Amino acid sequence: MGNNKKYVIVLFSNRKKRRVLFKSNNLKNTQKKYNEIISKEKVLFPQVHRNKVKVKYEIALVTTVNTQTPELFTKDEMGRTKKVEFTSGEFFFLEIDPYQIDEKIWDHQNDDFIYAEILFDKIKRGNVFKQVFTLNSKIFIQVDDEVKGFGLKNLEDCNRLFHILNKKSIEIGLGNVMFVQDISTAQRKDLYVLLQKNGFPKESLYRHYSY
Repeated sequence: MGNNKKYVIVLFSNRKKRRVLFKSNNLKNTQKKYNEIISKEKVLFPQVHRNKVKVKYEIALVTTVNTQTPELFTKDEMGRTKKVEFTSGEFFFLEIDPYQIDEKIWDHQNDDFIYAEILFDKIKRGNVFKQVFTLNSKIFIQVDDEVKGFGLKNLEDCNRLFHILNKKSIEIGLGNVMFVQDISTAQRKDLYVLLQKNGFPKESLYRHYSY
């Protein structure tokens, strides 16, 4: 593994090693760090696409010492328990758990990436009436004729985030925001005009993917 430590915490994507998060010669310290990582609060909008493919992240505590390791089990998307079949000549697995990475969202106003928690703060901030809607791979927040846009990787991510934000607004009783997903063809024509007035290039509005 290119290091001299006995115990390592490794992040995997689709069962391939992505990066080392922690390493030590002390098993107790490594287990403590591992438990700290997996006990962190789950992210609001986890990443499920990377490099145009579905991705599943896992975190594992491994050792470089050839030793007898326990049978490990994990749960799939349906909640079914499955034995982990994870072989590697580099190390031996002691623990493994699902892991979430925060997906980034493109903030068109500030030309920068933000996370879903920040986007939700923008939605709930202030007492004015807002409308939140989707158009292809983007989510928009509208106040009167002012519209702010946020780009996602694809249609699936856009719809997923829309429902997450809608559900969260209901949970906290947000009464001044209306979520609208199904926009009619007639409404779309007017919407494209409004969005272009707000500085969104026409070609970007038709885009279904923004990898």
